Amino acid sequence: MQQGKAKGTCEKRPTKGTGAARAPLRVAFVHPDLGIGGAERLVVDAAESLQDRGHTVYILTSHFDASHAFEPTRDGTLEVIHAKTWIPRSLFHMLHLPMAILQQLSLVMQVVVAAYGSSLARHLPHVYRSLTHVPTNSLPDVFVIDQLPTAIPLIKLLCGRRVMYYCHFPDKEISAALARQRGTRGLRALVRAIYRFPLDVLEEATTQWADLIVANSRFTATHFHRVFPRIAKRPSVVYPAVDEAMYTAQHVEREMATYVSTCTMQVGEVGSYAREHLELVQRVIHANDCPMFFSINRFEAKKNIPLALHTVARLRQQAQRETRRPRRAQTTCCHPRPSRY
Repeated sequence: MQQGKAKGTCEKRPTKGTGAARAPLRVAFVHPDLGIGGAERLVVDAAESLQDRGHTVYILTSHFDASHAFEPTRDGTLEVIHAKTWIPRSLFHMLHLPMAILQQLSLVMQVVVAAYGSSLARHLPHVYRSLTHVPTNSLPDVFVIDQLPTAIPLIKLLCGRRVMYYCHFPDKEISAALARQRGTRGLRALVRAIYRFPLDVLEEATTQWADLIVANSRFTATHFHRVFPRIAKRPSVVYPAVDEAMYTAQHVEREMATYVSTCTMQVGEVGSYAREHLELVQRVIHANDCPMFFSINRFEAKKNIPLALHTVARLRQQAQRETRRPRRAQTTCCHPRPSRY
């Protein structure tokens, strides 16, 4: 995967020790809900980068709404296979995780039917379409799974393919952090513990089936090791990609000019709100008298925004103490330090 570089700068690298180009692979990303979010952005960027390197890539998902999705999944850049399912996303606005697990298992079974059901598709197409929304001959060489590891053992046993699991953050740890934030105690804490126990065991047991485990940061990798101590594999770290071409001074100025033009063209109450919003944006961009905290995510409890705010406050307090503390004269040795590389 090409991470941290501008899209389109990848070149094919020779296979180690042979000098020959790597054979292109068929890669399938399995993602539960292909909407708009950080996890979805990573999947789309990774899929595009692999496709740019000559691999055949498609995304398998249980839920896809083209009106609420990233552009490459809507304009045909990436192939999206929507494996529709009758399993609901929740029951009475509860049990979201169990329902998501069942949806993923349904998706995998549709892949299995597609892998071995070419004869059924030819002779009984109506039966085939009632069993799966995945086209025949869609079995990839490699699966990339993120968010839910539950399907990993099934894929390896029934499809015989290698699986990479990308860990954004252990769900077990997210659930525990939310419980601490809400101050869950007493009977509610007991009910939560009973509910979470099989889900946490399942997460750890299925994750360790992956051939390769990758985390989105060293922070996540550290938490992964602490939360799942029985998993022998240690996650590698692959940071989310950034398209550097989107952040050049020229591109930012062009986008800002478009935004200003859009805001000033609005009329009435909408125009008043747009101009007020524009003024706030410009004030933030050009402010040099205060630190800026830039948060790119949804503002919800599990993102733990207070942790970042408390960290900034702690750093400011530490900086104030350092400025008040008298400094001692220091003598610097002139001998060069030997390199560690």
